[in-house]
Amino acid sequence: MNQYGNNGGQQPGYNPNMQYQSAKPPKKGTGIIITVTVCAVILIAFFITAFAYPGFLRKTDNPDTAQIKNDDITNTINNTADNTTDNITDNTTNSDYTDNTTESNTTAPSSEQEADWTVLIYLCGSNLESESGLATYNIEEMIDADIIDSVNILIETGGSYSWEVNEVNPDALCRFKMTDTGLVSLGELPMASMGDAETFKNFVSWGLDNYPAKKSMVIIWDHGSEPTNGVAFDEVYNYDSLSLDELRDSLAASGKHLDIMGFDTCLMGNIETATAIGSNASYLIASEETIPGPGWNYTGFINYICKNPDCSPSELGIAVCDTYYEKYVDLGMSSGITLSLIDLSYVDELSNAFCGLGKVFYNSMYDTDDMTTFFQTMPNTESYGNYKLDDGSMTSNLYDIGDFIDHANGLLGDAGTTYKNVLNKCMLYQVKGDARAYSTGLAFYFPNYINISELDSYSEVMDDIPSSCWYMAFIDGLYDQWDAPDWVESAMDTSGEPIPPEPVIFEEDMTINYNVFINDEGYAVLDITGGLEYVAVVDIKLYDMVNSDSVPMKVLWGSDDTIENTEPGCYVNKLKLEWFKADGFYDIAMHGIEYTPTYNLYTTPILLNNTAMQLLVYFDKQTNTYEMLYAYGFDENIENASNRQGTALKPGDRIDFLMETTDANGDFFYMNIGDTLYSEDYQIITREPIISDIFQDSYSSQFYYVFEITDVQGNKFETEGALVTVSAGVVTDVTIQ
Repeated sequence: MNQYGNNGGQQPGYNPNMQYQSAKPPKKGTGIIITVTVCAVILIAFFITAFAYPGFLRKTDNPDTAQIKNDDITNTINNTADNTTDNITDNTTNSDYTDNTTESNTTAPSSEQEADWTVLIYLCGSNLESESGLATYNIEEMIDADIIDSVNILIETGGSYSWEVNEVNPDALCRFKMTDTGLVSLGELPMASMGDAETFKNFVSWGLDNYPAKKSMVIIWDHGSEPTNGVAFDEVYNYDSLSLDELRDSLAASGKHLDIMGFDTCLMGNIETATAIGSNASYLIASEETIPGPGWNYTGFINYICKNPDCSPSELGIAVCDTYYEKYVDLGMSSGITLSLIDLSYVDELSNAFCGLGKVFYNSMYDTDDMTTFFQTMPNTESYGNYKLDDGSMTSNLYDIGDFIDHANGLLGDAGTTYKNVLNKCMLYQVKGDARAYSTGLAFYFPNYINISELDSYSEVMDDIPSSCWYMAFIDGLYDQWDAPDWVESAMDTSGEPIPPEPVIFEEDMTINYNVFINDEGYAVLDITGGLEYVAVVDIKLYDMVNSDSVPMKVLWGSDDTIENTEPGCYVNKLKLEWFKADGFYDIAMHGIEYTPTYNLYTTPILLNNTAMQLLVYFDKQTNTYEMLYAYGFDENIENASNRQGTALKPGDRIDFLMETTDANGDFFYMNIGDTLYSEDYQIITREPIISDIFQDSYSSQFYYVFEITDVQGNKFETEGALVTVSAGVVTDVTIQ
C-alpha cells in the first residue's frame, strides 16, 4: 500500500518509469475567504465522491493495523466497509442494467486510453464463501494491492447464499472494479446461475468491450473438479456448474481471444481443460492438484502486474505461479501444491499426441501382458485429489500423464516419447511441492472410480475432439456396463486405422485363483495360481479384532506397501507386528494413497481442534521420516471436489486420532484412539512395534492381516487373511481365517 505524505490528500501521480512521485503541495493562501473557499471545495468534493461511488469499499492506509486471517480461514474479514457504511447508499441496484449498458459509476476507457491489462475475475462464491468467507479473504488481498490506472481489475460476484463483504448483494450478480483506493460498485444484474454458460459469456464480453486493454486475463474462482464435473458450482442454483464443453462454447461465443485463462479452482490442470479452451486463449494457468482455501496470491501477482504493466502474458503467468508458491511456503502448506503455466499454441499438437496414447491404450486391451503393465503402473503414478473418504472410497480419477509414461516400462513406446516432447514444449513453467515431486504439469482422466453419468459427461467433453475416439473406445472396452456414443465408432471408422475385433482381456471367464497359507517361518503368503495377468495391485490391510463390553468389533488400522513380492504371483506378509504410532504411544490408522519411488502419501482420519478432517502424511523413503503436511476435508455437495479447507497445523493444535470401526451388526463408526498436541519441533509419527516394552506383559489382542487384490478393471476384494493371536505380549497362534 502506498504511504502518502503531506500532499494535500492527493494520490501520487503515475510515472511511466514506475516511480511514485508526490504531487506538489498547494501554495499557502492568506485571508479568511481563501480558507473558507478551500474548505467548501473539499466538502463539495467529499459529497460528490460519496454519492458518485455508492458501495465504495476503501482500503486502510496502514496495512499493519489490518486483521490477519488464521490459516484455517475461518475468521471474519476486517471489512473496511464497516467504517464507511454511513456513506453507502441503497440505490446500487438497477433493474434496467444490462450487459449493453456501460456502468454509470466509472467511465470505461476510450480506445485512446486503452489499458495495459484487463483482468476479469469470475468470483462464484458458492459454499466456500457462505460457510468460510474464502472469497472475501481473496477480495481483501486484492484491496491490499497497489493498483495503477492502466490495469483494470474487474470482478463479478454470485453463486453464494451470503457474503461477508457488505457491498455484495447475494440476491444479484454484482460487478465491481478494484482500484487503488478500494472496491467500487459498477452495478448489479438480475440473479442468474454462475454455472450457466450465458452468464460467463456475458461477463467476459462486457468486461473486454467496456474495458479494452492490450492484454487480457480471465480467472474463474471457486470449486473445481474432474473433467466430468466442470467448474464454478453455484450454491444458489443447486450447484449448477460450467462443464468444459460449456466453457469452450461460451468463450467462443464471446468472440474474445484471451491472453491468459486462469483457474483458481481445484483439479483443472489437465489435458481435457487445455483442449477445451485451447483455441480461445494463449495461455492456461491451472493446478493438477487441489487448491487450498486461501487460493492464489492476489496481492502478490496484482502488485507484479502493476509494477510491470508492460509484462508479457508468459511473464505474468510465471509471477502468478511464483507468488502462489511463496504464499504457501509462508503458510506452511507448500508440500502438496502444484500450479502450471501452459502455452496453448501447442494444444493441437498436444491433442494429436494424446490421440497416439489413446491408440496404445486401446491396443493394450488385446495383450494381457500390456494390460497388466498398464494397471500396475497406475497406482504408482502421481494422482490428484486422491484422498480417502469416510466410506473408504477415493475421490479422484486424475493422473499425471508424463509420470505415467515414465513408469510404464516402455509400454507407450514412440507414442509416449512424442507426447513427452510436446509436453516439454507447451509446459512453460510450473511450481510444485515435495509431495508432488513427479508432477509434470498436466493430468488426464482415467476412470478408476466411476458411474455411468460421469462417463456420459466425459464423452460430451471429448466429442469435439475426434482424435480422442481411441481413448474413448478404450474406456468403452474397459467397462462393460458403459457404451460409448456413436461418434466414437464413427470417428474410428473414418480414421483409416485398422480396428481389431473385441478385446481378449475382458473375457467373461476372467478369474483370479489363489491360495493363502502360513509358511514354515510363520508368515502369511498369498500365492496367485491363475489369472495373474488380471492382477493390478496387491496390498495389505490390518484390522484389530477387539471386544468392547463383550461386543466384538473390527477396527481398521489402515494399509501399507510392506509386502515382499518374492516371485511372480507370490506375496509374503512378514507379520512384523509393527505399525504407525503417534507420540510413540498411539497406534493410528494410516491409509496408503500413493506409493512412489522416493515417498509415500497416507491419510488418517482425525479431529483437528474438534473438527472432523483427514490428515495428509508424507513419508520420505530416503530419511525414513514422516511429516504431517496439513488437514483437509471434502465437500458433500459436489462429487469429487475438495472443500478447499486445507488447514496448516499450528503449534498447540489438538489432534484426536480416529479409527474406522465396524461392530457385529455391521454398523460403522469412528473410535477415538487418543489425542496429542502438535509441535513443529517434535516428530509425531513413527513406525514402531505394536507391542511396546511398557505393556508387553499385559498386552493381549487379535490382529487380522488381509491381502487386498485390485484387478485390471479396478475391482477390489479381500482374500482370506492371517489371524494373529497375541497373549501377554507374545504371538501364540497364526491361523488362516
